[in-house]
Amino acid sequence: MENFNTPYFARSIKDFWRRWHISLSSWFRDYLYIPLGGNRCSRGRKYFNIMVTFLVSGLWHGANWTYVIWGGLHGLYQVIGQILMPIRKKAVQALQIRTDCSSYKWGQMFVTFALTTFAWIFFRADSMSDAALYIQRMFTEWNPWTLFDGQLYALGLNRVEMKVFIVALVGMFLVDLISYQKKMRIDIYLEQQNLLFQWLVAILLIVSVLVFGKYGPAIASNQFIYFQF
Repeated sequence: MENFNTPYFARSIKDFWRRWHISLSSWFRDYLYIPLGGNRCSRGRKYFNIMVTFLVSGLWHGANWTYVIWGGLHGLYQVIGQILMPIRKKAVQALQIRTDCSSYKWGQMFVTFALTTFAWIFFRADSMSDAALYIQRMFTEWNPWTLFDGQLYALGLNRVEMKVFIVALVGMFLVDLISYQKKMRIDIYLEQQNLLFQWLVAILLIVSVLVFGKYGPAIASNQFIYFQF
């Protein structure tokens, strides 16, 4: 099955979990959330079921408080989002905010991305103290000039590797953007294009393999976030 379906284009945390690690989230839904009662129960019980499901999903990743907090945050996001939904609807109506325009949808994506990224701090931190330190430095030592003064090159990547890294990120973003807008996998999308375009993409992929064959080991020193699971 398709396991990741453009999750960072999600417009809510609930939508994020429809797109992220689909096989795992489906398993927890079918074998934990629904047997607990799912959403066919009282509102308080439904919120309890959500929290239990996400706390257990955190423990599934590892017996560490950082994983529990990560799962608990995603549970709280959903519970708070459902509690505030009537208030949000009234605010949208009172302020006459259009919900069918691109700016509103991109705003939802930005908020969802910010919330999920904040939760990743706990997932990636080795301990709660490390996570607290990261969060503290986010608000007390924020310095945007580090993006331009060359300090980034002291973190392990030289200028050439950083450029390759940025190009790779842009390419991955474009692939996800096409998949999101066309509602189809990128291979199916390519099958519908002209032969010349398909050959150009094939040549680009071959060149990319050659480039990452030289620079990939330095850039991929940190494994994919689910590599160990």
